Amino acid sequence: MGVYRIVGKKLVPEADFRQLGDGKVIPAQPELAQAGGITPFVPVGIGKPLTIKIRHVYTGSYPKRRAFGGSKDVAVVSGVKDYSVFAATTRALNFIQRGHTAHTAIRTPSAFTEGTSIIAYFPSLTAESLTLSLELAVDDFPQEFVDKVGTAFRSLGGIPLLLPHAGYLLAAGEIIRLAGSLGNGLFDGKPEFEFTVPLNFDSPGDLVINADFRLLANSETLRLEYEYDNERGMVHRQTQKVYDGDDPYVVISLDGRVRPDLAEFAPTAASASVLKGFFNMGEDVSTRIDTLVEGIRLLSDMRFRNKALEITKALEHLPADSPDRARLQEQYDAFVKNIVNDLFKPA
Repeated sequence: MGVYRIVGKKLVPEADFRQLGDGKVIPAQPELAQAGGITPFVPVGIGKPLTIKIRHVYTGSYPKRRAFGGSKDVAVVSGVKDYSVFAATTRALNFIQRGHTAHTAIRTPSAFTEGTSIIAYFPSLTAESLTLSLELAVDDFPQEFVDKVGTAFRSLGGIPLLLPHAGYLLAAGEIIRLAGSLGNGLFDGKPEFEFTVPLNFDSPGDLVINADFRLLANSETLRLEYEYDNERGMVHRQTQKVYDGDDPYVVISLDGRVRPDLAEFAPTAASASVLKGFFNMGEDVSTRIDTLVEGIRLLSDMRFRNKALEITKALEHLPADSPDRARLQEQYDAFVKNIVNDLFKPA
């Protein structure tokens, strides 16, 4: 699988990115950004917020054409490891596109489709690296399943619908149990294709992560002959015709602006990871888990507080001119920013 930075409209292989400069943020289509036509990206890094978002999905030759028509439902599923609370991750359903046909793009959820293009949000990034995976599952999802998903999305806001276990959905403070065969809707087979991307933020020797667009694709033709258009997706450089080949692709973006509306993302994701081992809920259709979510939030605050205090002790023993002081102070600030309850913040 290829990972390409999108600089302006040009596709640049990740391995070649060092040749472009010294790691400074290069906004997409900079000539338009300077003219006020495009909102610039906000830099990302340790101690800064991070939003990972889906911008375009193109499923290529999927779904495969059937004898009596070629349309099927396409589910976009994501996962990020590690969340800022627990290393374990859980699948998250971003949206389901009903009646999708091959060689057409999904421009993230429409206004008439429940779902979200947000993959993950970190109030203050602390991890040196993340692993991002995207899956596209093609199937005929029962209407009852889609209705359940829609209800859960409406209660969850901008956070993707977490899937802690086959047969369960996690939305806000509620774990929803799916009836019978509905629970197998996203788990009864392998995804048609999957992309996995390493994101390194503070790992010596690795490429600098910029706030920008990224193309995830296997096609060499895309890199050699196409460029990125923010509205249309991949278009041919000469003809400007939209790409309609068999190879799928996904475009994501990384941005460092503050998103207060997504503040509950990390505790909810952590709760989903914890819930993997606790599913003896009887026959209830749904169960409130507010207490668990609140407990995870407090556990998260205590974890970040302890990390901050460890750094405080380390700083006390470092000489004033130590080159490590700035790095440790940056880590300290990042941990403190992730503490939600002011009572847990170090004095």
